[in-house]
Amino acid sequence: GRNREEIRYDGGDKIMASFPIAVTRCSYPKQPGSLMSDAVEVYDTLQWGMEFEAPIGIDVGSSVDLFEYAAFFVMAGEDDTVVTLPGGAKVTLKEGEGTITHVNKSDKITSTKPVQVDLLTGDVMSTYETRWFSLISTDKYSKEYVSPVGDTFGKSKVLMYNPGMSTISVRVSFRDVKKQKISSYNVTIASKQYVFSQVVKTGSGAYLQGTDKFIALGFTDTENTASDGQVTNGQWYDWGFPLVPRNELTSQ
Repeated sequence: GRNREEIRYDGGDKIMASFPIAVTRCSYPKQPGSLMSDAVEVYDTLQWGMEFEAPIGIDVGSSVDLFEYAAFFVMAGEDDTVVTLPGGAKVTLKEGEGTITHVNKSDKITSTKPVQVDLLTGDVMSTYETRWFSLISTDKYSKEYVSPVGDTFGKSKVLMYNPGMSTISVRVSFRDVKKQKISSYNVTIASKQYVFSQVVKTGSGAYLQGTDKFIALGFTDTENTASDGQVTNGQWYDWGFPLVPRNELTSQ
């Protein structure tokens, strides 16, 4: 049997607290080491879901280096959880067990019991470039998101994916530091497509409001040398984070 005092960080560990806490899971391979490190937020089990959709995938990696690698990492919280992968294959997981599957844009996975899903992306054959995301399930998609401030050097953008069958419009509002006012622009997103926002300006966040529900992911260091003179080439300041639906934000 397993020693309950031994923490293995293998998915079989449970964390319970008498007061709300924040948990982050981070990892990196022994080779090449921490240059390939990343981390994801660990949502509490009440936030897990039974259907997840890929906003991007390896099928768009030929045109966007960020997504040359794209996979879902799925972990079950209960025994006998049956996960249906893209293409129809089924995997039965025990409590704490996980499975990984490559995904194309708009691929879906479903499960018979709640699971947590992380989206892992990377630039294949890059010196080091990877971005991970804790995904929310499709039933938690929202019309409104808020992004934190942009970065001066590793410029940030927001990816917005439309899961619906009709074209939507997203209004992106930001603080125009020079003009000292709130400005905005509109983004049109076709069905099952994604669009990147403009660079989130330093000293400003971004408020995204759609005509229908969508999912939003934050990316840092999205630009390349040819387009804006950066020297990072997507590698030094690369990071990814999910945007929290506005109705999920709290005062704490």
